[in-house]
Amino acid sequence: MHKQSLALKFSFVFIVLSLAVSLISACWQLLVQKQTSSRLLVLEIGAGLLLVILPALLSK
Repeated sequence: MHKQSLALKFSFVFIVLSLAVSLISACWQLLVQKQTSSRLLVLEIGAGLLLVILPALLSK
């Protein structure tokens, strides 16, 4: 049971970090490189990050 809990925590952290890096990259494209096509990508990644974190926040 402990190994499963550790694996779940590791996968949660990995997913959140990968979404955060993707969000930073998309914001960089939008703000610095002025690629307006990245607006929807920023919204999608932000929504995905919120959907991943929301259950953990609500369980506490």
